Amino acid sequence: MGETVEQRVKRVIAEYLGVDTEDVQASKSLTEDLDFDSIDLVQLGLELEEEFNVEVPDAIVSSTATVGDLVQAIQIIPRLL
Repeated sequence: MGETVEQRVKRVIAEYLGVDTEDVQASKSLTEDLDFDSIDLVQLGLELEEEFNVEVPDAIVSSTATVGDLVQAIQIIPRLL
């Protein structure tokens, strides 16, 4: 069985940050706990676009507070397009 959306999002974040996926928990804040700044968030959006082969609007990535919020947003993107 393949990875879930949550596992894939966590893997992309972990690879971007150079940390283990275990360090990327759903409750962690992208900006406060994981130290993403606005440029990092834009780059993360690009990485997620490549991973999921969808267009990820900048507003979605920049408006999500936690890893879990981002997972939920990614799950609904295909239905928005």
